[in-house]
Amino acid sequence: MPLGLPIVWSAREKPVVEAAVRALLAGKHDTSKSAARACFAQLTQLRRQHPDARSPQASKTLDSLYYYIRNQVRGKWPYRRRPVWTEAEKRVLRRHVQGLLRGRFFTAAEAGRACMREFERLRTSDRSAGWSDVPRPVGAVCGKIARLARKAGRSPWRVRYIKTEMGAFDRYARLMAEGRYPNLTPAVVLCREDLARMRARRGQSAPPPRPFETVRRQICRRARSLGWSWSANARRAKSMTVTN
Repeated sequence: MPLGLPIVWSAREKPVVEAAVRALLAGKHDTSKSAARACFAQLTQLRRQHPDARSPQASKTLDSLYYYIRNQVRGKWPYRRRPVWTEAEKRVLRRHVQGLLRGRFFTAAEAGRACMREFERLRTSDRSAGWSDVPRPVGAVCGKIARLARKAGRSPWRVRYIKTEMGAFDRYARLMAEGRYPNLTPAVVLCREDLARMRARRGQSAPPPRPFETVRRQICRRARSLGWSWSANARRAKSMTVTN
């Protein structure tokens, strides 16, 4: 879009963009970029459903939409007046930070999304618990959990596994590479059962339960290093079907 040419929104587009500006001013987005990303996704869906909704002068890229929204809130958005975390929110945050440290969540983003779900559940069930009036953006929650976890000593790069766990991951990765399972799901289910038995034997010294997605990623990564791939697995399954 040529520089200096004002953006003119169509009648269908304008409410979507104005809603994004209001959401940013209300603190529902952490940054102008996150507001623009959410708005751009809505505009894309709108234009797909209604091709005539696009104005010839409307924003055609995420960057130009970002600059438009940023200009709309310039001087209005209280950047330094972000609502503080309430005690109720801090308690939920601490539980999810502990979950991340103990391996219940694979990443801070996974812990953050679970924390957001609990925020919404508790805010609905107990409105007198001291919740913030402004919904927290998911990016703010994930970032807060990541910072608290790092402060508690968590490495941002890796989860520590014991030798028995890594042996189980390797064993099921080999079985995947040998074509013993049609997909990763049965391998992950059986591996987690093995890990549960191992934890029962070790008692207090056992590592925390590993989430399904965590085990899946470990097996998938190791199986790929042994030559397994989704395409090879699909070809093998197809040949077995034809043979039978």
